[in-house]
Amino acid sequence: MAKIFIFITTLFLVSQGLAQSVLTMRSDKPSYTQGEKAVLLLSAKPLVNPDTEEYVAVSEFEALALRTIALAENEFAAISPALNSGTVTWAVSVYKQNKIAAREISGALQLEKKTIRDLQKLLRGQTDPDNIADLQAAIQNSQDQIVVLQGQLAALRTLVESKNLSFSVTSTKLRSRAIMDSLELATDRLNNSAVLGESVRVTMTVRPEHFGVSEPMLSDLTAKFMGQSVLASRLDLSTYYFDVDTTIAGLGTHTFESSLFIKDKAAFNSIDNAVRKAGIRKLNLGLLKDSTLNEALSVFYLAEINDLDGIMDALVGVQFTMRNLIATKSLNLIVTEPNPVVISHNALETMEGHQNASYTVIINREPTSDVTLSISSTYSGLVFSDDGVNWSSTLNLIYTLANWTTPKEIFISVPDNSIADGDRQEYISNAFSGGGYDNITVQDIEVTIKDPTTELVCSPSSGYIYSYWGSDYYDISLPYPPSEPTTVTVSQTSGFMLNGNMAGMSEVLSFDSTNWDIPQTIGITVDSSWWISSGFYPFDHSFMGDTSYTPCGYGVEFSEY
Repeated sequence: MAKIFIFITTLFLVSQGLAQSVLTMRSDKPSYTQGEKAVLLLSAKPLVNPDTEEYVAVSEFEALALRTIALAENEFAAISPALNSGTVTWAVSVYKQNKIAAREISGALQLEKKTIRDLQKLLRGQTDPDNIADLQAAIQNSQDQIVVLQGQLAALRTLVESKNLSFSVTSTKLRSRAIMDSLELATDRLNNSAVLGESVRVTMTVRPEHFGVSEPMLSDLTAKFMGQSVLASRLDLSTYYFDVDTTIAGLGTHTFESSLFIKDKAAFNSIDNAVRKAGIRKLNLGLLKDSTLNEALSVFYLAEINDLDGIMDALVGVQFTMRNLIATKSLNLIVTEPNPVVISHNALETMEGHQNASYTVIINREPTSDVTLSISSTYSGLVFSDDGVNWSSTLNLIYTLANWTTPKEIFISVPDNSIADGDRQEYISNAFSGGGYDNITVQDIEVTIKDPTTELVCSPSSGYIYSYWGSDYYDISLPYPPSEPTTVTVSQTSGFMLNGNMAGMSEVLSFDSTNWDIPQTIGITVDSSWWISSGFYPFDHSFMGDTSYTPCGYGVEFSEY
């Protein structure tokens, strides 16, 4: 009884026009500005017998024929003409046909069209009336044959469904009230001023809240320094940077400029997906073309490949026009003469019980006699050394006429006081005397002292990868010197490749007392042969040697789109 009821209900739904649609039509954006071109995408339900049957799509845009190209067995795409304002309509009819028979007929059609093109070339160079008459007759014969073949092809087709899609073409624009606030430029130097020889980091920060649109957007930046294009590196989703070598820049004022572009995320990804499918289909058709001995099929496959080339070029062109410039900003970087004294750090960080920080002091002007550098701190727990072996609460170093060009490296350390007193700041004083440096003063160095920690140092603390072709990286170092040579094994088994290894393979980093604080990089890419869904993927870290360390909790946020 239940089966009879289900059958009757299904018949009722079909009779009322409520049967589920076979076709799904969509455009890359819900609305457009006049003059844009729309990417029109069509999906059909998978075929029951894809080895013997195939879909063919015939469409019109505003009552004019529109070429619709197959991207896959059940995926199609078309590019509209430049849009006029108002509401526009795309109409599609999808047919099912015998794949083998249709390809034979289509191949024969392409051969006849090729014959006509060849005959027309010959006709253009003819002056003899008899030859002209023969060529015209041959052309007419091929045209008649094309009509016959088109009739045969139409007879193969069975209508699956006809459907329309309408969307609006408006004049939507980005708000301009606060749009320039979507890009911020800054340097890591006070008043954007640096000494010749220093490296200056210019940071470009994107503020999506000022884009002026509600749809999710993708952003990218271009940058110029001293009028030349430079490559800005990405720190995270919203932050880019460029490190300026002031030695190359030279003395004076130099301009850094950056421009911010945005594009509709959903539309861009939709087109990207269509291009990828077209590329796969083109590859498969190329293999079929190279393997067939049937001339008609070979010509058919070549025509399909040319169609795919055309639609891929058009899709990429639409992607390019989606890129909108919304903000351009600049700043002036001032490069000045070196100071008589250069100290490598104005701030340091150290951990109780571990020698893990140092700084160097350079004098840039030849002294008249020996120069004494006196190093001290008001905090008695802070000790100094120039060799990493002998320590004291104060330290005097001498620059002589023979060695003044050699930088002095000063190591700092704080013994563990076995008290959980948290992070705190102390200061190091560097005073000069003799050799014409008596009146030179330098800013104290701020030292952040931390309680001991065992956590592996991972920078940044997490990563982000967009799409199966994305990549990221992070740096690993140890928080303090190991008691013996130590390896850190990094592993992740969810389809990520580490430093180019195969997915699922671990990467082993080696540390000892000489390189424990030098970051080693783990490059992360997605193995496109795996399928992984959007989500957060933690990485595992294990230790051999000094096992007093603990993992850092690094992971990657992965997004398919």
